[in-house]
Amino acid sequence: MEQNKHALILGLDFGHGEVAAHYIQGEKIDPLVLDGSTKDKCIITALVYGSDGNVLIGPEAASLSSVEAYFKASPAEWDTAAESGRTKKQLMSDFIRQLFVQIRKANEPLGLNIDPQNTLLLVGCPTSDAWMNTDARENYAELVREASGIQDVVILPESRAAIFSAFYQVKNLVLDTTKGVAVFDFGSSTADFTYYLLGKKCYEFNCCLGAAKIEQAIVRKMMEQLQDNVVQSDVVSKELEIRKLKEAFFLAVQHDENYSKPIMLEFVKKGYDGKPIVIGTSRRTGKPMYDTVTVSGKIDGNTIEWATEQYKFSMPEDETYTRRTWYEHCRHFFEQARNYLEKNDLPCDTIVLTGGASKMDFVRQLSREIFCEQNENGRIYMEDNPSYSVSVGLCYLAHGQESLEGLLAEDQPKRREELKGNVDALIENIADEMSGLYYEKTRIAMGKLSGDITVGELTDTIKAELQEITLETLKDITNKHSTAWKDKAANILIDHSREIVKKMYPGLEGAFDTNVSQQYLDGVFKTLNIGLDTGKVLGTVDLATTVSNIVVNLIGFVVMAFLWWILASIPVVGLVIASLGGFLVTDALAGWIASNRSFGLGDAAKNLKHYEKKKIENIARMKSEIKTKVQNQLTEQMGKDYAAYLEQMDQAARATVEIMSLQRFPEDKD
Repeated sequence: MEQNKHALILGLDFGHGEVAAHYIQGEKIDPLVLDGSTKDKCIITALVYGSDGNVLIGPEAASLSSVEAYFKASPAEWDTAAESGRTKKQLMSDFIRQLFVQIRKANEPLGLNIDPQNTLLLVGCPTSDAWMNTDARENYAELVREASGIQDVVILPESRAAIFSAFYQVKNLVLDTTKGVAVFDFGSSTADFTYYLLGKKCYEFNCCLGAAKIEQAIVRKMMEQLQDNVVQSDVVSKELEIRKLKEAFFLAVQHDENYSKPIMLEFVKKGYDGKPIVIGTSRRTGKPMYDTVTVSGKIDGNTIEWATEQYKFSMPEDETYTRRTWYEHCRHFFEQARNYLEKNDLPCDTIVLTGGASKMDFVRQLSREIFCEQNENGRIYMEDNPSYSVSVGLCYLAHGQESLEGLLAEDQPKRREELKGNVDALIENIADEMSGLYYEKTRIAMGKLSGDITVGELTDTIKAELQEITLETLKDITNKHSTAWKDKAANILIDHSREIVKKMYPGLEGAFDTNVSQQYLDGVFKTLNIGLDTGKVLGTVDLATTVSNIVVNLIGFVVMAFLWWILASIPVVGLVIASLGGFLVTDALAGWIASNRSFGLGDAAKNLKHYEKKKIENIARMKSEIKTKVQNQLTEQMGKDYAAYLEQMDQAARATVEIMSLQRFPEDKD
């Protein structure tokens, strides 16, 4: 099999609130260590600039007063200045640069060679147009490329990656994407919805319902006790502190435990000039001492309920500026998704919840209330580790893309052989049924005659009987076998594609239903202009002329049964006839039959008996002629050895694999 283009694949979830990364090498997928000192595999998105010019990120930066956080922004907002005066683009770039310094160092013991030229880096982003338009993706890719040092960078929507993570993380989960799957990804800054209906529809939308708003609301509430302005960077560090406590609260709730923790938040006061108020210098450290103010509070059920069910705010994308609580916004988000599915009459068999905010118990409960049917069927799932959702999914997506070409090429010879054999079977089956029908009609016609008969009587009787075979009957035969041909072709593509998909995603074998129904393949074939409608392919066959020729042939065969006895006594003539072969003899006899209608053939019963005795031979001759005609027509349509057809079926195979592996989605302008 052709080797993957890249020796190493990295999936990076650079989130608004936290960062995670995975790698896949061969068939092994594991999280990357992001901080060598703490061995953390998931770190908070926080950054501090040290006095010596060093950049500190993650937990090392989160507790410092001058911390920068919540700086991930779409390219359109990159020029916005943060508290430090640096732009959000600069903060993002510096964070990613330091992150990869730490990744390279911390993962050296794993033997990972993050070669800039031989590594593929996939980075997730929200599903909004602000991130997913062409210019935004290119700009973001360039920023990551420059900061990480990795040349091959691809930007993909986070929610699309999340479905692969669901396969990986939810134990015993089997998704039938032909019945519709909805993924809700709740992050620190946005909530994303992605709907999949295999081969038919992929729809995505998001809103700015970030879990970070909860800790921001709590800090804002506590700051109401303050009478003085405080340094904004202090506010950010306190929000990060509250975030840890918030997550601990919901973790306790998951385990049916009570959680109540007193907190004291110390802020640095800010003077009229906007700078921290200095009250002296520490004799011990020699560093400035600042005027501070402390507020107290508690993280418990009452505080969390106030922040999620009482505190109201409007969403930036809401033109009506409707103020809702976090809980109400979450309900509205779920209802928007449900209404979209109902309005467009789209099936939805399974709901998957992921992202850090999906750990909150009320989010899960709301999903059960809004999606009653899925809840009753036990089809609402939450990932075991939502923090890994995007980075795991990105690795699988990339591995599938990387291995696709080689797997298709490896499979092509066997697939083509089966598809070609399927065309041969179509021709064989049509000819077999038609020749059997013609033989039976001829036998019936001969059975209607009695006594001594002439060529003319036999000709007229057989023609009359065969004329009862309507064109519709012949088309029914071709349509029946064309349907079987089409179904078989589809099954060949499905079976081969299923095996390819298993190899594309190591470790996910059997995790999701990779069946593709005929309606999806019909759409693929139509797009590729593949004529799987045999009625269309055989439309140029002149069935009326074919019947007329076969009438002559059948009569010729019957006449031959009588003439062979006569001609056998004429050595020269017999030798000539024998050398001409069956069809030439028939052609030669056609003119003779037309001008010798009164020629006697003897007893009708004896002729019938002789005809029936030669049944296999007579059917074989008819079948041969029909096969020749049908094959000629198919060759005109498909090329010699069906080469043109097989090339198109190669394209169909690619499309089928891409659809089944969730690598291809239809264009959706909704």
